Amino acid sequence: MSSAARLRILILFIVVLSTISLGMTPEQDYIRYANQLGLSPVDYLASRAAENRLIMIGTRHRDRDIHQMIIRALPRLTRETGINTIFMEIASDQQPAIDDFSDGAGDLARIRVWDILDSPSYSAILLAARDLGIRIVAIDKPDGLAGTRDQWMSRTICEYLDKHPAARGLVIAGARHVMRDIRWAGCSEPSLADQLCPQGTFSVVVWPNAAAVSAIGVDTRNRSFNGIKDPTLHSMNIRPGCSLATTTDGVILLPAANDS
Repeated sequence: MSSAARLRILILFIVVLSTISLGMTPEQDYIRYANQLGLSPVDYLASRAAENRLIMIGTRHRDRDIHQMIIRALPRLTRETGINTIFMEIASDQQPAIDDFSDGAGDLARIRVWDILDSPSYSAILLAARDLGIRIVAIDKPDGLAGTRDQWMSRTICEYLDKHPAARGLVIAGARHVMRDIRWAGCSEPSLADQLCPQGTFSVVVWPNAAAVSAIGVDTRNRSFNGIKDPTLHSMNIRPGCSLATTTDGVILLPAANDS
């Protein structure tokens, strides 16, 4: 056997040995990391809410599993971390109807919710918040007004926090709103998370149908998450280099059969 052939075999052996020893693709690596260091979704949200004034939860609209996970977390967040306000992606001109609903003087059906959000599980979040005495604040931009939605939502939240120094809250919005430092391919518009950074926020994206053993919440500011893109990031018109590690503080992985 020639020296060149022996060298090729040696290189192939090293590559195979390295693959076996590492044994993990990038996707498998973040699952291993999450299973080693992650917490149940409720435990995870409670631990992060205890350390931050605002927890931003990035959802997929009408996703029942995500909504139910939030509902399960609300009693503990209220009881243990002082969460007393929930900021919802509902047009702010619906606040009077929301206030009537919270006070028991109005019906849930009077609150106009965007068609893309409207679902029984989304309504159940409003019902759970009311039953727990959590203040519900509508933050989205009504139709026909100037400015971007993220600017309007940020201003609404900041004004509320300024008027209510004791407020601690959840911001529930579509995932792209709670991701920061996104490098858009076509523009440089700051997200809601970008604009709320001075308020002491922690952003969490919920990834449904994730390939994980169980429902897990884990921080993403770790090299194991470099390059990992959840389905929302995959579908966005962004420049290369954006990943969970660069755009969020944490991720909650919900497997298809949610067992949390």
